[in-house]
Amino acid sequence: MLAQDYFVSPSATGSGNGSLTDPYTLSQAFANAQAGDVVGILPGNYTATSLTTGHSGTVNNRIVFTGTDPNNKPIITNSGGTSAFIRIYHDYITLKDLHLINNDDKFTIESWEDGGKRGIILDGLDSYWNYDSGARSEDHIRMNNFWDGIIRNCTLVGSGSNLINIQVSPDGTGNCNNFIIENNEISTSPYHHAINIFPSTGWNNPAFIDSFIIRNNYIHNITDGQSSIYARYIRAFKIYNNIFVNPSGNALVISPLTATPVILHDGLDGSFDNNTIVMGGGTGLLNFSASFINRKAFLYPSGLAIPKFRCCRILVLIPFCLSLIHI
Repeated sequence: MLAQDYFVSPSATGSGNGSLTDPYTLSQAFANAQAGDVVGILPGNYTATSLTTGHSGTVNNRIVFTGTDPNNKPIITNSGGTSAFIRIYHDYITLKDLHLINNDDKFTIESWEDGGKRGIILDGLDSYWNYDSGARSEDHIRMNNFWDGIIRNCTLVGSGSNLINIQVSPDGTGNCNNFIIENNEISTSPYHHAINIFPSTGWNNPAFIDSFIIRNNYIHNITDGQSSIYARYIRAFKIYNNIFVNPSGNALVISPLTATPVILHDGLDGSFDNNTIVMGGGTGLLNFSASFINRKAFLYPSGLAIPKFRCCRILVLIPFCLSLIHI
């Protein structure tokens, strides 16, 4: 277990000093943690309106907010409010081993500043969106100008829009570079995409999104004709060893919303390799508009058993029942 500098408890009074015997509240910890601090969040049930980081870490001294027991993660429930549940407005922040429940029509986690935030890591989060307005609303996770970041080992369920949305800033001054999305289960978006990688700077002068990896994810139940991965103006990317299961949507992996401009800019360096794709209906499997190094994929209709392939994972598909077997 990490050597905690501070502790958070559901029984904290708001006047503590962050020690194990006199712990912080969640809002105290987010406001006070400095570079190099590790905040251990004890098991239990918490409620919060909006939690906002107060300081940045550094590349060698991150600020880490972590559950103290990965087998008994603290359960943090959004109690409402007018802003995002967790706002990461500083560099080199880690959220680890937390169970999040969002009961409101706002981002669960967002980093939305035009200058961009570096080094954000989301690791081991079990995050559930429990609000449905009946119409498209906000993303589960929104990262604006996501530099040197990682989303890994997470379970992300439900969204009012995209489950993960990574964008360049609207004013065109930012960029998105060097991020990894790996080892996650991402599911249940009735309104938009599982992973949306998209410049917000306009079609005539878009910014590029560079150097990213999406690997070893299980993405499923992306309905309403939307995509597991939707990306525009990307380069130097690798998408491999993923399993995509879409029971009813039309566009499964990478698909444009409009005919122009192209999703993947011609001549850019990328690969789509060793992915398993299971379609339960719909018409659109893959839609590419770029020069790939490698386009290997395994495509299966629903109702068929899928044999072993070289990323050493088997997906057995039985009607209305999915099971993953790792070997």
